[in-house]
Amino acid sequence: MNYAALVLFLLLPFSISQANSNTWQLKHDANGIQVSQQATTSGYAITRGSVEVDSSVDALITVIQDNSACHRWLHQCRQSRLVQQINQKTRLDYFVIDAPFLYADRDMYTHSELTFDQVNQTLLISILGKEAYDKGKPKRVRIKDLKGFWRMKKLSANKTAVTYQVYNNPQIAPSGFLNNVLANSVFHTLSKLEKVSKENKYRDAQIIELK
Repeated sequence: MNYAALVLFLLLPFSISQANSNTWQLKHDANGIQVSQQATTSGYAITRGSVEVDSSVDALITVIQDNSACHRWLHQCRQSRLVQQINQKTRLDYFVIDAPFLYADRDMYTHSELTFDQVNQTLLISILGKEAYDKGKPKRVRIKDLKGFWRMKKLSANKTAVTYQVYNNPQIAPSGFLNNVLANSVFHTLSKLEKVSKENKYRDAQIIELK
């Protein structure tokens, strides 16, 4: 029932047509991670998390693009695979998210595009769900209306300000409980991402020219 995924949208503040308030409610503030939510008319909240991590932008993006590592940092990720590498900055991925209790696992196709602002030393990965990519999988429920982004601003060689924002419809009736689950998912995702990005495999990665 945790439906965060690799996600992202514009460098400007994320806006969705369903948003009915500019008010963000703080849900978590611990271990340097802040998670807030904004209500929407759909009942599903927009969830945003932010943290400063002691890892480079290159290390973080390498983790996010490593499908084999998904289960180690993306909360409740059961499976991830690259469907198509469209070009160097654009890709299509498939994810399966573990849902506890009596709910079927959720799945999603995500179209992601990477851009880098050299002046502001900021990388953006915008993510848009492709719910109609196929007819669906047996015993899995497709996540709908997925929109989100990762924004990573280089503060120094090995320090990055990270913002992760996501909105989706997991096809469960909206409720305060569900929104709390989504907030917890973003919190745990950011916490685990920082830990994994410090491993030798990712720490020394060099993908993007940030100088």
